[in-house]
Parts: sequence; C-alpha cells; structure tokens
Amino acid sequence: MNMIAKPVQLFRPSADFAAIGDLIRGGMPLARRDLTESRVSAARSVLGRADFFLAPASAHLVLAWLKNLAPLVRNAPASQAAAEVYARQAVEICDDIPAGAFNEESRKAWIKQGEKGTWWPSVAELYAHLKPFGERVKREIGAARKIVDAADKSPPAPRRRPSDAEREAVTKTLETLRSWQATSIAREALERKWGSWMPEGAEGLSGDDLAAFLERVLDDVPEEGKKITAERIAMLKRASKMARMIEGRA
Repeated sequence: MNMIAKPVQLFRPSADFAAIGDLIRGGMPLARRDLTESRVSAARSVLGRADFFLAPASAHLVLAWLKNLAPLVRNAPASQAAAEVYARQAVEICDDIPAGAFNEESRKAWIKQGEKGTWWPSVAELYAHLKPFGERVKREIGAARKIVDAADKSPPAPRRRPSDAEREAVTKTLETLRSWQATSIAREALERKWGSWMPEGAEGLSGDDLAAFLERVLDDVPEEGKKITAERIAMLKRASKMARMIEGRA
C-alpha cells in the first residue's frame, strides 16, 4: 500500500506526565511538590491541543496512522484508493473514539498482541482495539486539567527568610539612604537661606564686585552659611571670568 499523508501531531504525553496522571486517576490528591515545572508545562501543552485530541479522528489522521501500521502486517490494502475507503469506514465507525487514540502507543500495541497483530485489522477489530486508548486519552486530558487547575490555584512558594548578613546589608543601605536624605534636605534649606543672601551694603552689586564684598564679610557670616557663601563667591568669580573671556577681555 502506498499511502501518502501529511505529518500529524500524535498524542504523546511524557512518561512522567503519564505516571502522575495514573496517580491522579487513582484518587491521589496533588501536593505542591507534585506540581513540578516540567509536569505543569506538559499538562499545559496537552490542554493546548485538547480540542483536537478529543474530537473524532479525521480520515487524514487515520490514513497517517495506518501508513505506519501497513508495513508491519499482512493483508494491508493494496492501493491508495482501497486505503482511503477503509479510512472513511473507520472514521464512520470510530466516531466516538477521540483522535488522540490514534497514537504510537496504540499502533505498537496492535503489533504486540501476538498472531492477531500480524494481520490488518477489520474495522470492527480496529474499533475494539482503539476504544480503551480513547478512554485513556480522555482520562489523561482530564488529569492535565487537574494539574493546571491545581498549579493556577496553588499558593506561591514560601519566601526564603533572609540571612543575617542580608538583613545587615539592607539595614546599612537604609541607614545610608536616610543619612543622604537628611543631608540633602539640610543642604536645600541652607541654600534657600544663604544662596541668594545679600548683606547690608551689597544691594545692587553683582559679578566681581559682589564676590569681593562677600569675601570681605565672610568671616562675619554665621557658621551655617560660611560654606555656601564661599561656594557662591567662587561661582561669581568663575562666571565673571567666563564673561570676560567671551568679551575678549580676559
């Protein structure tokens, strides 16, 4: 038989997922430790194709499954046309068997059943053979739903308690931040008070003249204003020097 069919996605849950599915179907309650990343990922993957796997098999899928069975048995359909007739009949009779039953496990199981497995199945034999696999597919997809539901409802993992060294590092960081904030606030307050302070007699002065005046009275400035006033003097001198350079008078 020369059947040509496009590749199809078969129902192939991982061995680990199949094992946990058996336990779930046996009534085992799921604990958080059972919800490993690989199991939850496998369950989501199965659910992503659940509609396809649970729907009745198409003739295309049946042909693809039979194509892999034909070389291993006797009395397979001799032509593509005969194979297509058989596939349409199988689709009609197996309409209550989900597409997921047409998988590698069910194909190998036909071959492994002894003398009977050396012959091409009649449609009735095919139906009887695939029925248990279809029920298993339904159960495994149900298990996948339970795993995903449990994972979505599972509380987040308990947070690890920080070590003494980590807590000490956080405390130091907070202390540094608080100190910087306090210093910044104090600096801003002093700048508001002394940044534009004009002593008596300096009204109307600017540039080098104001800088010279402030230098003369700097010793009399209260301690809290000395640093900002000194910085202001330096800034006035730099600004005046820059102005002279621009004007070509430096």
